[in-house]
Amino acid sequence: MKSEFIGVAMGETQTIAISMAKTKKGIIIQDAIVEKRQDSLMNDCKHLVSKYSLEDKPIGITALGECQDKVMIIPPLSRLEINQMLHWTVPEFVTWPEDSYYFDFVAINLPNQVRSSGNDKLVYVVALKKEHINELATGVLKGGGNLKIIDYAPGPIAHRFVEKEGAVIGIIHDDILELTAWYKFVCICNHKISLESVDIMKELEDLEVDLFSYGISGISGFYLYGDIYGNLSDDDCAAAYEKYGKLTAIPFEETKEVAKTEKIILEKSDPFLRDMAIGLAYRGIQKMRN
Repeated sequence: MKSEFIGVAMGETQTIAISMAKTKKGIIIQDAIVEKRQDSLMNDCKHLVSKYSLEDKPIGITALGECQDKVMIIPPLSRLEINQMLHWTVPEFVTWPEDSYYFDFVAINLPNQVRSSGNDKLVYVVALKKEHINELATGVLKGGGNLKIIDYAPGPIAHRFVEKEGAVIGIIHDDILELTAWYKFVCICNHKISLESVDIMKELEDLEVDLFSYGISGISGFYLYGDIYGNLSDDDCAAAYEKYGKLTAIPFEETKEVAKTEKIILEKSDPFLRDMAIGLAYRGIQKMRN
């Protein structure tokens, strides 16, 4: 018997869903769906689930939208104690009204190099607007989907690559380059720079200094999503890949049906959304039992 999980990533103009299964032979991608955005997040979620018969199937979902986050180093506390602390701390850095958002957090051990007592925790907190979360949840549930995960963008992208400590991912949004650095699926730093004045090598060097400050040994690889324009050139990207290396995508087997349509899917789909959907499906399938 195989386990199955659906990862869904929603952008402004496109929705991509990846069906992943864990079989005796390993993890495979068994289906891929690309849909144009037509309506609200809620209605498009409901439409996706019902149109493609995803009812009762476990689903993880993310959608592009504003989030506010913070990285903190704290003494060893239980999850309950951390949650109680954040009840007072989060309103100090989230600029939205207190009743307009939800927050969640991840707590992990710091790298050995910077532990003062061996037990300090690195806590990463993310806040999303209630309206955003409610639309995703209501849409999936009204469609009959079995909602398991709501993630923030670009969180699932970190699950797409082999490198887990010091991975750096660049995402071009309109005229902004967003550089995110990751340690064990936690976003350690996030730099946003105008493409009109970006010096990508300098930005990566600054980002690496941030990683060093957390005891991480440096950038383990780089990957860029989006069309290059402004002052960022192919030569700039080539130099970054030459110095830091390119992140390694986790390979998955595909069913014959997916393999046949892969070229069409690749031509139609946004690579960033596709990899977020794959990362989310992989995160979900890893937690399931055969």
